[in-house]
Amino acid sequence: MASRCALMVLTTMLLLTFATPGDTVLTAGCHWVDHQECNDMCLIDSFWYGTCTSWDGVQLSCRCYPYRSPLNGSICSQLFHKGCQKECVEKGRRGGYCYPQLATETSIEPNCACIE
Repeated sequence: MASRCALMVLTTMLLLTFATPGDTVLTAGCHWVDHQECNDMCLIDSFWYGTCTSWDGVQLSCRCYPYRSPLNGSICSQLFHKGCQKECVEKGRRGGYCYPQLATETSIEPNCACIE
């Protein structure tokens, strides 16, 4: 398996593209090792992660994703935390908590998760 990666890097043309928020990524002919190779190449170039978009046996195409700043947890006020706690207890769970979640590419909203 490692020899395939080495051979792939030496014998293929590598095409890196850079993703922007909201991009849809299609993968054609990619296997997990191709995704791993793209991820490694993107990490070397200081991106957050990378995925294989196509592999035709000759050319490996990758898409690299930039770092995103962490979501701001201040959107989860005490009121949301208490609401999540109550909602989860009513469902028979031990408790719950609020966490920030992406609503769109540019906005976040509070969401609940229950403790098992």
